[in-house]
Amino acid sequence: MKMNNRLIFIKISFIIDLHGGGFFYTYKEFNKLYDLHLAKNGFIVFNVNYRLAFNDAKVPGQIQDVISALNWIDNNLDPCPVDKNRIYLIGESAGAYLTTMAVLISESQRLQNIFIIGKSNLKINAMAIISGFMEWTRSEFKYWGMRSMILEEGYEGQEYYQNLILSNIPEINSLPPLFVTTNADDELEFMTQYFVNILEKNNMEHKFYYLEKTSKENWDICLIYCILNGRKA
Repeated sequence: MKMNNRLIFIKISFIIDLHGGGFFYTYKEFNKLYDLHLAKNGFIVFNVNYRLAFNDAKVPGQIQDVISALNWIDNNLDPCPVDKNRIYLIGESAGAYLTTMAVLISESQRLQNIFIIGKSNLKINAMAIISGFMEWTRSEFKYWGMRSMILEEGYEGQEYYQNLILSNIPEINSLPPLFVTTNADDELEFMTQYFVNILEKNNMEHKFYYLEKTSKENWDICLIYCILNGRKA
């Protein structure tokens, strides 16, 4: 920005977006239009891919992918006019779960040891969870079948498995302020409510927004939340 023949450098709020897809399908291009919408509203946006759990990786490997992406972003931010006090993480569906686990593991040496995963040093100032796939460790047969695809054989006996269950993780309080949203058309809205109950039980800072139908408003409210949190920073 130029004013009175002087260049003024403005630091810009920054969003990292992770797509959904039930852990084993879709890719970042599905969110391209939404991320362009965020960019038009004044954000720098990184749209992140991760390996799919169908063949390429299992859930712990996907979490490592997210942490690796956060580290790459952290190491390459200097040329960008980014306000490092206004870095936000948005995840949809499975992406919401993976972002949550990536932040929790990064904040906990115990979890790093259990998952044998490194951490990210990138400071996340707030998160948005959109129709999060947060309770896929349920006992129903359909979720058992899904776990058999996205986790390694014999996962039940692995120490990490119990720490994939969000209600089991004592470090849950290390998450930053959260905006959580779902809608009446979301078949998995009970998973969002499960997560909200955990946040409430632990007296964590969060906002829950429920829509009566699927709408672009889910995403726009996330945008507003990030803007307001940026102004408070």
